[in-house]
Order: sequence, then structure tokens, then C-alpha cells
Amino acid sequence: MKQLARRYTWWPNIDKDIEQIVRACEMCQENAKSPTSATTASCSWPMGPWKRLHLDFAGPFLGKMFLVTVDSFSKFLDIIPMSQATSAATIQALRRLFSFFGLPEHIVTDNGSQFTSEEFKTFLSKNDILHTTTAPGHPATNGLAERYVGHFKTSMKKMEDKQEDLQVKLDRFLFTNRTTPNASDRSLAELRMNRQPRIRFAALKASQTQQQVKTFEKNLDKNPNFETGQAVFALNFGKGSK
Repeated sequence: MKQLARRYTWWPNIDKDIEQIVRACEMCQENAKSPTSATTASCSWPMGPWKRLHLDFAGPFLGKMFLVTVDSFSKFLDIIPMSQATSAATIQALRRLFSFFGLPEHIVTDNGSQFTSEEFKTFLSKNDILHTTTAPGHPATNGLAERYVGHFKTSMKKMEDKQEDLQVKLDRFLFTNRTTPNASDRSLAELRMNRQPRIRFAALKASQTQQQVKTFEKNLDKNPNFETGQAVFALNFGKGSK
């Protein structure tokens, strides 16, 4: 949050002011991040975006099941609400996701029945996608997906008091998550798509730029007025004496 704000504006003690706002938010404190309860397994670092995806289900939560997918390279997050978490429904959701970004090379999941069925295995095999499952009885070894499941639930709980449709809340969460800079000072969208999507804070920079242009134009010398017969100097842009 602080990194995002500093991209577009600044004032003395901006970090402290933002921290104070968060501390004063009762919903934020009730849903603060808990300490990590299990050691997560590490995977080799992927060579680029959309090479390896981590999948998990969140739910039942808010009356739905949510398919959570995380790109291992950029940490780009997608969450798809589903009425049921069957293999057929999961495949349908992944087909739509792959229509946007293409086929990954590798998928990591837990041992849920929707991920271990013959139907799901056949789908991955036909699309030449390697499938790795986590250790039985220890889903936390799929740490990347597990972490984002928790982050998603916590963030949605913070919006419980907002009188908005579930899909609107989900879209707000994803938009904020994807456009907020991380420790590398780049957002998930920048890492995934190599560009920063336009957000409302961009209007602050636009107004500052417009004011700078006005100030620059105001300070420019006005066109001089010459009298008839007045001696003037002219600059020679060709060869010879200037």
C-alpha cells in the first residue's frame, strides 16, 4: 500500500500516516495476517511467466468454491468463483484461463479428488502439461497457492461491511492485488505483462503534468514585437559566421 501511494504522491511522514490508518481500521486488525504454521516446500525458479502454475481451492467460502491459480514466476493471481469443485468444472475454468494466457508447462496441486481424477489427468496429458501433487496429508507443501488462499479470504473478510455484489468485491481485490508494487517495486501485472495497468492514482500524475506544462508555457518568452526599421540579430544555421 505504501509503495503504491509513493508512486503517485508524497508528503512528509506518508508511511506513518498510512500505517496509522491501517491500525485504526478495526476490520483490518481483526483479519491481520497470522504467523506461518508450516514450512513450505521449495521449487526450482521458473524461467519465465506462466511456466508453472500453483492451483488450490478456497472454500466453501461466502457460499462458493473459488479456484485459486498463481503464476510461480510473477505471482500473478487469478481467482475463479465456482458453484462446485468437480474435475469437469475445474477443467472448464482452466480452459477459459488458458484462452487468455496460453498453456503452462507445469501445474502443482494438492491431492484433491478433482486434481487426481482420470478426467483431469487426461486433460493435462492431452495439453502436454506436467502435473505435480503435494505430499499426502500435508497440503501446506503447496505453499504458494496456500498463502494466496489465506490472503484472498482475509481480504474478502475486510470487505464484509461493503454493500456490494460478491463479483464486484472479487474484482476489486484482484485489481488491487495485481496493481500494487511488491518488494521489487514492480506490480504483479508488470511482472506478468511487462506494463503497469492504469489506475485511479494515475490522475494525480496527470494533473501534476498538466500544471507543469502550464507553468513552463507561462515562463516562455513571449513573441517579441519589432518596430519598423529596428535593427535585429539573426542566427545563421548554415555554414560560415553565425
